[in-house]
This record gives sequence, C-alpha cells and structure tokens, in this order.
Amino acid sequence: MRCCASPEVLLLDEATSALDTESESLIQETLAKFRKGMTTVILKSFPYEKAIAQQLKDILGRAG
Repeated sequence: MRCCASPEVLLLDEATSALDTESESLIQETLAKFRKGMTTVILKSFPYEKAIAQQLKDILGRAG
C-alpha cells in the first residue's frame, strides 16, 4: 500500500465522538504526534451545535 504510506492529508470525521474524555485525550495526543507535516481536517460537532442547527432549520422552514 505505497499510496497510503505517507499521506499528505488526514481527514477525520467525528473520530472521537463515541469516546469518553480520557480516551479522547489519549487519541488527540497521539494524533498530534502522528499528523506533524500533514494537512489535517477534523470535523466535530457538539450536541448544542446540533440543537442550534435544528432551531435554525425550524425558523427557516417557517419563513419559507
């Protein structure tokens, strides 16, 4: 798998969303070491952001 031996981009989508706080911290520390020299995109949402998005969706739905 030579194509994946030295990736230039690392994309993580909700990579630690199902972990407890301690495990998430350990993974973040490990990733900090692993991703040096690489473009990293980490997508993460929080429950309150989802609630705000739903409220906006509801408001916009009523406006239309």
